[in-house]
Amino acid sequence: MTRRLIQLVLTAALVASVAAYALAISPATEHIKVESFDSEVDYYREMKKCAQDGGEYALQVGAIYEQQRNLKIEDMGLSHRKTSYFSSYDTGEKILSAMKADRLKADYYVAGCVYEHLSAMGYSEPVIAGILGNMMAECGGQTLSLQWNLYGGGGSYYGLCMWSLRYGPEVRGRNVTGQLTYLTGNMEENMEQFGGSYDYFCSLQDAGQAARYFANYYERGSGAGVRAKNAYRALAWIDSYGSEAS
Repeated sequence: MTRRLIQLVLTAALVASVAAYALAISPATEHIKVESFDSEVDYYREMKKCAQDGGEYALQVGAIYEQQRNLKIEDMGLSHRKTSYFSSYDTGEKILSAMKADRLKADYYVAGCVYEHLSAMGYSEPVIAGILGNMMAECGGQTLSLQWNLYGGGGSYYGLCMWSLRYGPEVRGRNVTGQLTYLTGNMEENMEQFGGSYDYFCSLQDAGQAARYFANYYERGSGAGVRAKNAYRALAWIDSYGSEAS
């Protein structure tokens, strides 16, 4: 196996020790130029490790790995999509969330979009899973294959949460993003109106409990037990989103 070295174009002077080398790397990824890669390395896995570390130096190394991965994809004609996580996000947590969202969308696109949107707004994964568990009951046939543009009740209900168009006509015809904006815009008001506590809901750490609470104080539908089971399956899916090699 032939291994080629990467060359770094840096504004800092070259130094001999590893510690000094770490300090010499510029925070700006545009100062890093990758010219080669190792075909045997799983750069996606290495990127994930760097993001999990979250330190400044680890994120710089992750940026190098990401450029090597993109070069590998291009040179070897791989089917994987090139990414820009380390230049688009400034913390390891944000990078990991974006990586996870992309993998989830590759499995179930709409459910992955739900995760991505709610995660970006700060909702915890158990709470997101609780909401997904309800959506699975409303428009997924108890699966993560969510039919976001589905009408029910002879056209009286619509969307991910089967909103009543009698009380929420403005949600009619909205796309996934529009529906999620509608959801997060009225969730607190609706829960409080029907005797629930939005803050308590957001604090729940059990996906099944979150699903039951959402069913009781937002959806106000039946089958809370089924929705809770859906939520546990949704959380397991989120937790085991896997990794994309290359």
